[in-house]
Amino acid sequence: MSTIQICPECFEEDVYFNGINYECSGCGLDWIDKQTNASPYNYEQEEFERLIKLKEPYFQLEHGKLYECDVELGGGKFDKTTFIPLAFHEGRNEQFILTDARKLLKQYPQIVNEIINMRFLDIWNDGLADYPSEFKTMAAVFATQREGTGLDDSGVHYYEIIKTNEL
Repeated sequence: MSTIQICPECFEEDVYFNGINYECSGCGLDWIDKQTNASPYNYEQEEFERLIKLKEPYFQLEHGKLYECDVELGGGKFDKTTFIPLAFHEGRNEQFILTDARKLLKQYPQIVNEIINMRFLDIWNDGLADYPSEFKTMAAVFATQREGTGLDDSGVHYYEIIKTNEL
């Protein structure tokens, strides 16, 4: 018998597990269920922290271009997604990406172009707060890895990263 998850922020029952955390569709809050597994991504978090401290990335992603890739969401679950590399943190292996980018680009082309032109610290300092909520939840901090792969701040691994000609 499964337990219904309720958002601790807005108390809605419109909650789902995204492979890493529970997410509330109502307010956008995400959290780890400490009773089931409090730290499934400790290794990934430590690795991510190590990677972003590197002085330069292992490889460059072209700013503002659309990429396709495979992602490992955790628990052996894989999916395909698209992303757009956004602002890069100078002197570090750290940049923002916009995930599920093809969908957002079709729905909000003007907003996506505005976000592409934002600086790293503008995004970091809650620069997406005035945009539709999906932009805040679909932005991730990303680090490149030696194998030509990537890891984001949620512990999601990115493989088979291929630039498209769509942007």
